[in-house]
Amino acid sequence: MNCLDCTDNLTAYLDQELPPGARSEVESHLGSCARCGDELRTLKEAMLLLESHSKPLAPSPAVWSNIRAQIAALPAPSGSRAFWLHSPVQRWALAAAALAVSLILGLGIREYLQDQQSQRALHEYMSQYLEKRESQELVHRVQTAHQEFSDNPFVAPAEETAFGNPFREQGQ
Repeated sequence: MNCLDCTDNLTAYLDQELPPGARSEVESHLGSCARCGDELRTLKEAMLLLESHSKPLAPSPAVWSNIRAQIAALPAPSGSRAFWLHSPVQRWALAAAALAVSLILGLGIREYLQDQQSQRALHEYMSQYLEKRESQELVHRVQTAHQEFSDNPFVAPAEETAFGNPFREQGQ
């Protein structure tokens, strides 16, 4: 623990509010750091000074009677806070509003899920389409290349190069 962390925790340490692990870290640091130990002693002296000069607050009976008079002068609450729930029309209006919100929310979720399903189907279709196009294009390139170089003796058709070594077949 460094000095900054220790001084940040000193008031909690004095009030015994630190968990056991943090408390032991502060105590360990205080044992090895004279500067933080001085800070702790200063805080203890300040606490003792405040405690020695503090007086318990006890309001006089006149203050209490004044508080009671002010409370009594306040208007009484009229009915319960949820008085609107007592009217049948208002209860039905609240139920209808809750039903409308639920319906709108349900329709929104349904629409979102359908859109997601459409997006997945489109993505799958496009992936299959692109794979098919690429394979067709590759076949076309191979066929075109063999046609262009059909008179070249060094270019063999794909079926010949795929199955064997022409030098071994001739015994070389």
